[in-house]
Amino acid sequence: MTRHLFAIRILFLLVVAGCASPAVTGLPKEEVARYRQQFLLSAMPEEEAQTVVEYRDAIPLSASVASDQEVTLTGVVGGMPNPFGDEQPDFPWRAGEAVFFLVDPTTAAQFDDHQHAEGEECSFCAGKARSLVNTVAMVVLQDASGAPIPLRADQLLGLKEGQTVTIRGKASLVGELLIVDAKQIGIARGGTTHP
Repeated sequence: MTRHLFAIRILFLLVVAGCASPAVTGLPKEEVARYRQQFLLSAMPEEEAQTVVEYRDAIPLSASVASDQEVTLTGVVGGMPNPFGDEQPDFPWRAGEAVFFLVDPTTAAQFDDHQHAEGEECSFCAGKARSLVNTVAMVVLQDASGAPIPLRADQLLGLKEGQTVTIRGKASLVGELLIVDAKQIGIARGGTTHP
């Protein structure tokens, strides 16, 4: 019985100590600052950036997988209804991981005038979004071990849905999904260009 009480006291102390730590968002503030310094650029990249559609159109039809190609892509964080449905319920983010979805600017522009409350997209918009899933890239920010950093990308980098960003990284086409292992991210001045 005393062992049981001792274990409960230790668990309580660990919970209280965890709540009092500076890791407000799940990672220590110092680690978040280090990741921000590693990934965020102070200005947008100078080189020519492709949109998701331009990059995909440049992949030869005979290529079944474009693997680890250096890319510079530009697009909008989210900016459309969730094209993945229940597969990605937190679109444009992924819960607990530094992953977000980059949408081709022309796709995001198609949804500018057709706004709905969160989670209340009409069937027209939902169907249209599903048909445009190939205009979306999944952007992953990895730690030193190659795993996604265990914190949502908006919390990690201060990103907001609708911001125009440019990504430098390595792209792979896995099935129909374009995945970018991001090395650097530039955020457009003014940040938000799409609702």
